[in-house]
Amino acid sequence: MRVEKEHMLLEDIDEIRIYDATPEDLYNPTPKEFDVEDIKINELFNNIPFDINTFIPHDGGKDFIIQGLGRFTLKIYDCAPEDVEGRLLSKLSPPVFDILYDYLSEVNANHSTKEIRFAYYNDSRLTNVSTVNIIYDMERIFVVTDNVDTTIPDNEKNKSIDKDKSNMMENFSQTGSYYLINGKYSWSHGIYNIINRKEEKSDTRYNIVFDMVIPEDKHIVDEIFKAANREVSQWDEIFRIKTPDGKVKVIEVDLNSYFDERGRL
Repeated sequence: MRVEKEHMLLEDIDEIRIYDATPEDLYNPTPKEFDVEDIKINELFNNIPFDINTFIPHDGGKDFIIQGLGRFTLKIYDCAPEDVEGRLLSKLSPPVFDILYDYLSEVNANHSTKEIRFAYYNDSRLTNVSTVNIIYDMERIFVVTDNVDTTIPDNEKNKSIDKDKSNMMENFSQTGSYYLINGKYSWSHGIYNIINRKEEKSDTRYNIVFDMVIPEDKHIVDEIFKAANREVSQWDEIFRIKTPDGKVKVIEVDLNSYFDERGRL
């Protein structure tokens, strides 16, 4: 298992990428140490489209007792609720404890809310994206995840996306466009033609083109981010990307950024 963390400047969010994790990497069977009360709204937790993990601060916030884990997390760990309840997070899942500790400690100390994002990869392919909100309430910390399975169902794979002349023009001219509005990306068909892959559900969550920039040109992307953060309205740049099938392409970017009255991109 490999873990990487990067702060995404345009979205102002930390993204934690986890590569090739197995249940054995994340879950260490541990004897129960604490009696924890049942979560009285557990039925509600099981019937909403979010995953809710509940922790009780322990020893002044140096560790966290697991009161309950959501279905998605239990699936990753390949275990049952009774296998995790009443255990210390640091013992049950040392890697997750290391990843989350600073965020959990900040929320516990400030009684605040923190948003981060997890991206799970298997064999270099993005398999799941989780937007995570860490919330302090009722002397507990709730880690609420909104999971997006990036596997495209078979009945959607063959949908035609060349439905109008603009798509055809983008194909011939090797051009494409995207928009970032309210934290979500929207990509034209031409972009997928350029990067040589099909649309995936998670594409609204991150910049799929900048993510493919080769290491030698990453500094150019950093400059684009800085330009946008300085409220520069227009920016032209050229960099290289490596597509999923191994091809290196030269990309010319014409970036236009707009900010609302509150200064949000």
